[in-house]
Amino acid sequence: VHAQGGIGFGIRKEIFFLNLEDGYFGCQVNESTEVLQLYELSRICDGTPDCYRGSDELRRELKCTNDCHKKDNVRCQNGACLDSQCHCNDGYGGCSCEVPDENECKYRPCDVFAHCTNSLGSFHCSCFPGYQGDGFYCQDINECEDPTIAARCVQNAECCNLPAHFVCKCLPGFEGDGEEECRDINECAQPGVCGHNAVCHNVPGNYTCQCLEGYAGNPFLGCEDVDECAYEGACAPGALCSNVPGGHRCACPPGYDGDPLVSGCVDANECGRNPCGRDALCRNVPGSFKCSCPPGSIGDPMHSCTVLGCVSNDECSHQQACVNGACQNPCHVANPCAPHHTCQVDHHNPVCVKVCECQHSTDCRPHYRCDGCACIPDSEGVPSCNCGPGILCDPVTGACLGPGKVVCHVNEDCGVAEACIS
Repeated sequence: VHAQGGIGFGIRKEIFFLNLEDGYFGCQVNESTEVLQLYELSRICDGTPDCYRGSDELRRELKCTNDCHKKDNVRCQNGACLDSQCHCNDGYGGCSCEVPDENECKYRPCDVFAHCTNSLGSFHCSCFPGYQGDGFYCQDINECEDPTIAARCVQNAECCNLPAHFVCKCLPGFEGDGEEECRDINECAQPGVCGHNAVCHNVPGNYTCQCLEGYAGNPFLGCEDVDECAYEGACAPGALCSNVPGGHRCACPPGYDGDPLVSGCVDANECGRNPCGRDALCRNVPGSFKCSCPPGSIGDPMHSCTVLGCVSNDECSHQQACVNGACQNPCHVANPCAPHHTCQVDHHNPVCVKVCECQHSTDCRPHYRCDGCACIPDSEGVPSCNCGPGILCDPVTGACLGPGKVVCHVNEDCGVAEACIS
C-alpha cells in the first residue's frame, strides 16, 4: 500500500504503509486487513512492536539509523531517524523535530499533481515532474510540442502526450516501439481478413480486398459468382453460353461452325462431307442433316440405297420414269431440253419449260418490244407485236405467225421437244 509522500511495504504478508510527509504510519493490529491502526513516526524502531507481525521494528527494511545528530549533536526528537534523516511526527518541525509546528501539508493545500513540503510556520508546493505551475495549480507539460522530443519518434509513428510523460506510438497498420522502428503490418497474412472469393492487397499501413475476376459483391464480406451468360452479348450470335465459377464459356451448338466469341456460329453444311451412304440423297437442315434414299430406291440411307427394278412407267412414281429397267428421274438421265429451258417431270415424262419474259410489248421497258416471249430492241418503223405467249411475230409487219396453240390431251399429241400441259 502506498500513501502520498510515503513508501509502502508488503512485509511478512502484513499490510504496512509509511507516510513521511504527514508524520505517521499504519499497519494491521490483528489478522484482519479491514481495519488499520495509525501511529506516530516516533514509534518506528522504538523497541516495542506495535504492528501485528512487528513490521514497525524491521530496522533493515525501514532503514532505521541513529546518526541524525551528527551535525549539531541534537538527537532526533518527536520523530524517527530513517536513512540518516529525521522525519517528524505530525505537529513538529525543525531539523531534529524539536520545535512544535503545524503541518499545513496535512490539509492538502497543494494541487493533486504537486508535492507539499512542510517548513517551520509555513509550507511549499512544487509540481511533480512532467507538470508546470506554481504548485497550487499544476498543468501537464505536453512534451510532444517540443520538437526535440517529437523528433525521437521514427517515421510512421506519432508522439502521444501522457500525464507527466509521453510515448512514441506506431501509426495504425504499423508495429514497433515507435522510437527505434515502425514496420508495416502485413494484414493479408492474417487468415480470413477478406471474404471468400476475394484477394487481399497489402498497402503501407493498411490493406484492401478485391473480388476475384468473375465475382462481385462486398470483398470484405464475400463475393459471389457473376452469371455472365445473363448479359446480352456474352457470346457471339448463334453460340451457346455456359456459366462457370469465375467466368463463362462460349461454344457453337452441334452442327454449327464458326467463332463463338467474336464473329458467331453458322450452320455447317454436313452434306459437303458426304455423310450419307452410297446412292443416298443428303439434305442439310439447321444444325444437322438428313439422309434419304431417292424415290424408287430402298435401303438404309446411312449405308446404301438400292434402285428398284421396273418394266413400265406405271411401276414408278409420278416424278420418275422407267428407264433402262430402273425408276429414275428422266430429267437426270439425259437432259432433253434445249438451252435456257427447265426440265420438269409430269406423269413420268420430262417437260421442257421456258419462262417467257413478256407476253406483250407493254411488258418491256422503253425502246424494247416483245417478240412473243422475250424483249428485244425496237427498230424505228417496225410495228410492235402483241401476239400471245409462244406465238411468233413477224418482225416486219408485227403479224402473229401460226394458228396459235395446238390442242392436246396427252404428250403424244405434241412434238418431240414439247409436252401437253393443261
